[in-house]
Amino acid sequence: MTFIEDLTLILARGLPAEAAHLAASGQIAEFGLEDNRRRQAFLNALEARGLLRRGAAVMWPDERRVCSLADRIQREGIRLAWRRAESYPKQLAEWLGAEAPAWAWIAGDEERLGAPVCSFVGSRQTTPPFLAAARKLARALADHRVAIASGMAAGADEAAHDGAQGGRAGTIAIPARGILSLGLSDAICRKLNMTALALGRPEEPFSAGLAIRRNAVIAAMGRGLVLVAGGLRGGSSHAVRWAVSWRRPLWCFEAGRDTPPANQSLIRDGLAEPLPFDENLEQWLGRIVPALSKADRTGKSDVQLDLLNPS
Repeated sequence: MTFIEDLTLILARGLPAEAAHLAASGQIAEFGLEDNRRRQAFLNALEARGLLRRGAAVMWPDERRVCSLADRIQREGIRLAWRRAESYPKQLAEWLGAEAPAWAWIAGDEERLGAPVCSFVGSRQTTPPFLAAARKLARALADHRVAIASGMAAGADEAAHDGAQGGRAGTIAIPARGILSLGLSDAICRKLNMTALALGRPEEPFSAGLAIRRNAVIAAMGRGLVLVAGGLRGGSSHAVRWAVSWRRPLWCFEAGRDTPPANQSLIRDGLAEPLPFDENLEQWLGRIVPALSKADRTGKSDVQLDLLNPS
């Protein structure tokens, strides 16, 4: 059993992501890991490249479990994209730079990842009128060949995916847990008109840290971002902060007195363009679609948002 086949570095704790990339790219793939002597030779090779500290603790997973997991990954049609691989989303490497995930697990149509994308974020407690607006706008954008990227949380995320799945461009799901822990496969994603882009280990459960990383990926995937409804704190604020720092087009739904606090603040401070509820869908699209077609690298911003950095 070779290193690449058993996916050991992906699953092992204590080894840096860069070491995993080197092994998967074949640069140090001559070391099988089926016995301690070869494992030690592999660790020596990592140390020689400055990728591992002498004396660092490394925990190797059970080989039978690794083989079983590798078989399941292959059976479900899930692919692994490394940061330097052709299949890795270019938006992530471009906008997140050194903070881009070292790898991502992909299921569904990979071409969708290179299409025009608009990201949607919002609260799990989003009220029905805002959910309906998100669903309607996501469907219309997908029909205009704009894929929708969002998390897989209840509320605003769910509404955006629900709308986009019925449109031509479909949806990109970026969960805050491992791809296998959600029961996703390539066949299921294609049936749902969805591409799954998951971070972490395949069976990793939900964690706050993974959710924060996921929010940065959501912001990086889109040429612009729609905040459906948000409070002054919460996960969606992280994605908004990234989008503002990149000077990405940002839109917020506006409903008079019922406008959520984060939406109000962003609109008031001129950081987001409103999508008023008293306008129709065509007016919303008239604001968003042209801006998405023009959005590209416009440089980073030093804008700091008090509402996103509460004391």
